[in-house]
Formats: sequence, structure tokens, C-alpha cells
Amino acid sequence: MKRIMLFLLALLSPVGLDGQDKDRPPKRGMVLESGEWQAPTPPSALRAVEMLTVEMLDASETASNHVWAGDAARAVLRQRYNTHSTAELDAFAADLIRLIREGNETQVHTAYSVLTRSALEFDDAPEEGVAYPGAVDAFIGLYKSYEDRLGREADRALHAVAQTGGFDYIRDLYESSEQPPECQWPAQRAIEYPDGEWRFQTREELENPCPNVCLWCQAGALLVIYTDDGPDEELWSRLCEYKRY
Repeated sequence: MKRIMLFLLALLSPVGLDGQDKDRPPKRGMVLESGEWQAPTPPSALRAVEMLTVEMLDASETASNHVWAGDAARAVLRQRYNTHSTAELDAFAADLIRLIREGNETQVHTAYSVLTRSALEFDDAPEEGVAYPGAVDAFIGLYKSYEDRLGREADRALHAVAQTGGFDYIRDLYESSEQPPECQWPAQRAIEYPDGEWRFQTREELENPCPNVCLWCQAGALLVIYTDDGPDEELWSRLCEYKRY
């Protein structure tokens, strides 16, 4: 079974598994095209990411494919081997955002990693190329594309905005939102009700059950974590943080 899987991956993988002498790129980020290792282009790097399957995220024999695809995509955005126009880079970033919205788990994981790491500065490592400044705008667009801005996917996108330096945008979200009202947690012991029965409270019985879920809490969390100019941490925790008892 393992040999069959390796054979299929050799057919499908853009980086190839078709020979011991060609199973590792000579330089990080290169892709195997027409039997030769070449510097990635936006189309070849995109193909590498699009060929990733869910199984590749954890399977040891295919983990290298997951890593190489990400390296190739980062090499393009960071212009490690070739220079590209801003329009080309932005179009490639848009393709990665499309995979985040529509791709499988491994493609989503890889696209997030590529875009966040493409924005990092490496002043002491010129071989890493140059930071891609468009990553933050790509993630802002992703965040705005979600109908439920407070859902898990949108929250992950806003975290990526923070990781790529978009604190002006996050600060604007926070300052344009309203602080939520005080909320209540159910009593941690049974209480006596007017009918004389002792029982535990339910969330439905509370006027405003904790935690609040709102833009003030969402944006404020990132300012608390990454900056010194967000809401008071104790106040944010009382109003917004889920607590386990």
C-alpha cells in the first residue's frame, strides 16, 4: 500500500518523487519542471500549492511536498530568485487568498503560512529575499469577505492582519466600535428560585451572558496581545474572555 501511495504521489506532485537524485531541490524554494529544478514562477508555485492534499499535512512520506510548496510560494512573494511586478505579486497573493476560502485543509494551512511569513523582515538574511508588503492588504480583504465578521474564519483572518503588521486597521476597528455592557456568568452553585426549588442557573436565564462577542472584543484582543494601546487588559478579560470554572 505504501509503494502504491508513493507511486501516485510521484505522478501528482509538482516537486516530484521520481528518483532518489531528484527528490530534494538543490536550493530551497525551487520546483521540478520538465525534469529539472527551476526557480519558481507564480504559475508553478501556485500549481505546487494547489496539488497539496489533506493527507500531505501529516503523512511523513509526503511532508516534504507540503514544505516545498510553501517554500516555492514564499520564494515568489519574497522575490528570492526573480523580480516580479507589484501586479504579479498581488495577483499571486489573491490566488492564495482564494485557496484559503475554497481550498482543502493543507492548502489553507500552507497559504496562511506563506502570506504571513512573506511579510517578515530579515535584515540579516539577504538570502530570504525582500518582505512582501501586500500581505496585510490581502488579509484585510479576506477578513472583509466574510459575512460573519465575528466567526472563526474571520477571526483567524484578523489575527493574520495583526501578524503582518496591520495594526492601524485593527485600531480603527476597535476605536469605531462600542464597549459592550457588563455581562453575567451563571452562579457556580445551585441557588434557590422563587418557587423554592434549588438549581443551577442557565445562560438563557441571564440578562447578558458572558462573554460578550463583538467587534470591540475581537479587535481589542489583538491590541491587548500585540500592543500597549488597547483596552485595559483586566476590563477586556472581564467583558470578553471565555472562562472555564
